Amino acid sequence: MFSADEVPASVGFLIDNSNSMRPSRERVVASAVAFATHSHPQDEIFALTFNEAVQEAWRARIVSETNPAQFASAMSAAIVARGMTAIYDGIMSGLARLERAKHTRQVLIVVSDGGDNASKAKLADTLRRVRDSDATIYTVALIDPLVRDGNPKLLRRLATLTGGESYQPRRIDDVPEAFERISKDIRNAYTLAYVPTKGAGEAAGRRRAVKVYVRSKDGRVLSVRTRDGYFEKTSESGQ
Repeated sequence: MFSADEVPASVGFLIDNSNSMRPSRERVVASAVAFATHSHPQDEIFALTFNEAVQEAWRARIVSETNPAQFASAMSAAIVARGMTAIYDGIMSGLARLERAKHTRQVLIVVSDGGDNASKAKLADTLRRVRDSDATIYTVALIDPLVRDGNPKLLRRLATLTGGESYQPRRIDDVPEAFERISKDIRNAYTLAYVPTKGAGEAAGRRRAVKVYVRSKDGRVLSVRTRDGYFEKTSESGQ
């Protein structure tokens, strides 16, 4: 099955709430509100923040049932920009929340400098969880050139692993454009589905690798962003 139909998505904002985000705070809040306002009416949106701890800033709601002013107020109150950074813990929490999402198309938007100095979770475990998830991760890297604790390489890796995209605005004023491009990308995704073959002796629930090749009508090879595989669900899991 191949479909270009626009379908609603469950979208989680995962926003760095540590001291390093202080200069970007107002722009991030405004961009998140604009993103929610222009999303598909049936999109489900939630928001988590993280510094030393992960906190829920906005519980999951359908966009058509969301009051933009309330969303803006909640985000502004939640993003205080102080403390240390536990991005691995934040990613783990964001993916866990998406496992209970309303829609099968799942997106996590990570806004951070990528550094970590407070997580209980380990990097290897976090990347394994990302790889086994159904989420597409988009990242917005807000890097302070005067601070060397950032890790934009990690943010690019998260996006590449999941078929998402990584953005690194040069100026704070460019943050809204990054959010706008992510919104358009979500709206212009395609859906591919197939029934996999199952060989004798194959273990149930294993991870299957996938490669997608695309050519234009005149034979040109086109660039395509996809996950590199998926974790096969089992009937016992109820999924």
